[in-house]
Amino acid sequence: MNKRKTILVAGGLGLLAILVIALTGGGSQKSLRRAADSLLAAESLHAKTELKINLPPRLGKADRPFTLISVLVEGDVQQADDATPELTGNLLLEARGRGNVFFADGETRILKDEVLFNLENLPVLLNPSGSLVKKWTRVETSLLKISNGEEVRQALTEVLANLANAGTEKVAGEKLTRFTGGLTAEQEERLFETLRQRSSGSPALHQIARLLSTNNVKSLDVWVVRGKKEIRRIAVQFVRPLSDGREIDLALLTFDFTDYGKEIAIDRPATALNARPEVFARVFGSGDLEEITLESP
Repeated sequence: MNKRKTILVAGGLGLLAILVIALTGGGSQKSLRRAADSLLAAESLHAKTELKINLPPRLGKADRPFTLISVLVEGDVQQADDATPELTGNLLLEARGRGNVFFADGETRILKDEVLFNLENLPVLLNPSGSLVKKWTRVETSLLKISNGEEVRQALTEVLANLANAGTEKVAGEKLTRFTGGLTAEQEERLFETLRQRSSGSPALHQIARLLSTNNVKSLDVWVVRGKKEIRRIAVQFVRPLSDGREIDLALLTFDFTDYGKEIAIDRPATALNARPEVFARVFGSGDLEEITLESP
C-alpha cells in the first residue's frame, strides 16, 4: 500500500467514530437501554476515540511500509442546531513499520458544514512544501451529517438488543456493567448496506461500511456506569478471515464518553488555506488519493 494512502485513510477512520453519539439506540437490557437513551439525548459531552489497526506484514509479494497504525481523536462534542454532532479537540495519528515511523498531530474542528485542522506535525513525504503545517486549513464538507438516520438507528438498535449482561467490572475507579455480544452475518450485511455512502450520504459512516465489507466483528462490548445510567465505553473488535479458515485481529475501535452535559464553546478559527472537497471525498470514500491542491480562502 502506498505510504501516503495508508496514513491519511487511517486519519479518516479516526474522525468518523464520534458519530456513535448521534446513532446509539436501545437494548434489551433495561440499564443499557436507559444508558443508550442518555447518550442519544446528551446535548454535550467529552469523547475520546481510538482506532488501532494491525495489518499483515506483507501485501502480496511486497512488504507493507506500515503494519501498526493508531489514531486518537479526543475533544468536546455538542449538537449543532440541526442535531449534527460537532467536535472541538485534538488528533494524533501514528503509523509504524519496518524502519518507518510516521506521526501527525494537531487541533481539529469537525463542524456540521466543514472540517478544519491545524497540524503541528506532518510527515514531509505527505506534504513536501510544508503548506499544511501550523496553519488552519478548511475543507467544505459535511462529515458527520447523515440522510438516513432512522434506518441507521434501527440497524444499531437490533445489534444492541442482542448484547448480554456480563457482570460488573471496576474500570478506572468506577463500577461499570459490561454488556457483550457479536454480530451475525445478516446483521453485518444490513449494517453495511445502511452505512455506506450511497445509502447514508455520510463519508464518515462509509468508513465503518468499508471495515464491515472485508472484516468480521468479533466482539462488541458496552460498559455502563452503575447508578448514573451512562455509557462510559464502547469497544468493537474487527477480525480478518483468511482463506485457510484462520482469522487475524485486524482492528480495535474504542469510544470513551465522560462529562455528560458539560458547557462547551466551539469556535471557527480563521483559515489560511482551503483543500478541495472532491479530493477530501476521495480520501474518505474509495481510499484513493491524489495530490491535495490548496488555494487561498
